[in-house]
Amino acid sequence: MDADGALGFSAARRDALSLRPNDLLVWEGIKYGKSLGDRYLDLGLSDWDQDGLIAFKRKFATQEKTISFLEYQPTGAARQPSLPPELLPTLTQLFTDPTVPDLITEKAGELLYRFFV
Repeated sequence: MDADGALGFSAARRDALSLRPNDLLVWEGIKYGKSLGDRYLDLGLSDWDQDGLIAFKRKFATQEKTISFLEYQPTGAARQPSLPPELLPTLTQLFTDPTVPDLITEKAGELLYRFFV
C-alpha cells in the first residue's frame, strides 16, 4: 500500500502501477482462456468518463462498440429510484478501507451488487 493506504484499480498498489500488474493478469487470463478453446473475451462496458479504464481495455481489445440501453416503463408501473452517481465510489472507498473486516465487505457486496450492474 502507498503512504495514504490507497489501492488502485483491481487492488493494485498505486506505487507499483508502473509495473503493469493488471496487464499481466489479463494477458495470462487471455492465454489460459485460449488454451481452453475460448475465442472471445468480453471486457464489459465502460462509461464515457472512465478514460483510464477505457485506455486499459483498449490495450487488449480488437473491437469496440457503443452499448445502448433501452427501457420500457409500462403505464402505472412503479419506477425504481435512480442512485446518486457518487454513491458507488463512496461505498467502494468505505468498504475497501483496510480497517473494515473482509466479512463486512463481502456481505455489503452481496447486498448492494444488484443496484450497480
